[in-house]
Formats: sequence, C-alpha cells, structure tokens
Amino acid sequence: MEDNRQLQEQMGECRRELDLFMQQDRQRRDEETDALSRDRSGPEGRTKEVRREASYCSAKTNQLQAWKDAPQDQNLEERKNQPHPQ
Repeated sequence: MEDNRQLQEQMGECRRELDLFMQQDRQRRDEETDALSRDRSGPEGRTKEVRREASYCSAKTNQLQAWKDAPQDQNLEERKNQPHPQ
C-alpha cells in the first residue's frame, strides 16, 4: 500500500516535470518561429526576396529577347526544335 502511494507520488512529480518541460519547449519553439518571421519580413529579408524575383525576371526577359532576336530565316523545323520560353 505504501509502495503504491510512493509510486503515484513519483508519477505525479514526473508528470509535472514533463508538463513544465513541454511548456518550456513550446515557448522556445514559438519564440524561434517569431524570430524567423521577423527575419523574413524585415528589410533584409524582403530585399533578398525582391532581388531573387528581379534576378528571375531578368533571366526570363533575356531568354525571351534571345528567342525573339533569333534569325527569322531559320526553317520551321529548326525553330520547332528550339525551346520556347514560357
């Protein structure tokens, strides 16, 4: 009987420790998520995103211009084999 009571007390203590650990872990993860959100939405994060978009647009524009400037005297078969930029 005494052993049962001791085991129940130990289990209760373990549960409290586990609950505290889980709460601290959840809080730590929330803080990390908030920090990541701030990094992405901050001026540097937005600048990187805009640069990436600009780089993609520039490359796509160059690709389209090269396709447009290709010699028009190519026969149809040669132009069909050349990939058309999307």
